[in-house]
Amino acid sequence: MVPLETVFIGLVIFFSLVGALRGWAKELLVAFSVVLARFVELVLVDYMPVVKVSLGQVRNEEPKSWFYLRLGIFITFVFFGYATTTISTALGIKTRKDKLQDTLLGLFLGGINGFLVVGMVWGFLEDLGYHGLWGITAPTERAAALISYLPLAWLAGPELFIAVAVSFAFVLIVFI
Repeated sequence: MVPLETVFIGLVIFFSLVGALRGWAKELLVAFSVVLARFVELVLVDYMPVVKVSLGQVRNEEPKSWFYLRLGIFITFVFFGYATTTISTALGIKTRKDKLQDTLLGLFLGGINGFLVVGMVWGFLEDLGYHGLWGITAPTERAAALISYLPLAWLAGPELFIAVAVSFAFVLIVFI
């Protein structure tokens, strides 16, 4: 078996390369979609009474279903974060991607997106306890040391609300 931390680092590098090819503006929108996905999950689970009860039952009684539900919500938002820029390009909106600094910033933001996307999925796996899912076993000591740094651990509560506000302000100021 390949250790989880090796897969994690490999995927972060892959996302970095994708980011370098896509450019910083597109990658920034993906980062914002990750924040939005986490925000929507928090609002659904903690602040909407009807949904809170239903999802609470799923979380407590069927952990695997809860994992897949969270993963589905998350992947949907991330997918639209990646696809929206393709859709806007098809509609005629152009983004800059012609200079070295755009490529380097895209590489950096792609790495951050890899950390956010793969880290969130790893956090979902951690919450599930790795039980019987895709043949994944419990993490090694090195991987266990990384878990406290994953986005799911710190992108919650007030930090999440601040991230949503900063993302929203950035979109309004820079992209509009």
